[in-house]
Amino acid sequence: MNIQLAPKTATFTIRYGKQPSPFGECVIGVTEQGVCYLAFTDSYTELQEYWTQATLCYDARATADLLPQIFKPNPNLDVCVQGTAFQQKVWTALTHLPFATVISYATLAETIGHPQSARAVGQAVAKNTVAFLIPCHRVIRQSGELGDYRWGVTRKQAMLAWEKDKIA
Repeated sequence: MNIQLAPKTATFTIRYGKQPSPFGECVIGVTEQGVCYLAFTDSYTELQEYWTQATLCYDARATADLLPQIFKPNPNLDVCVQGTAFQQKVWTALTHLPFATVISYATLAETIGHPQSARAVGQAVAKNTVAFLIPCHRVIRQSGELGDYRWGVTRKQAMLAWEKDKIA
């Protein structure tokens, strides 16, 4: 997976739509650079707030065509995000995490060369706006507890179980 960083001032068109997923309804946004938004919600508000310079164009067909590619082991899609260099480093490391495995915030911090930055890693994980493709659901606490998840711990449990089932 290739992660491209888009500047806050980038202007482009985002095609978006609501779609069913194995984990509930989601909103998907896509640009020519790749998937720029995937959230387990039925609202477009965050998409509009996150990509303030973009022109949004409702196109459920374009996002429906992505579903088979998104929700499979090791999807090979381009992703376009906005974030700091540190956030991009965290998100890139997550995309290299093997399917159906988990990692602690502390171990992820060590992996990216910032062993004292587990909290900052947690903040970067929470800022991910491309759920599942940048697999923030695979990050757990050092104790082995699942910890929080932006779209609910029940959904996080379901995602991890679904992944394990896919490799079984």
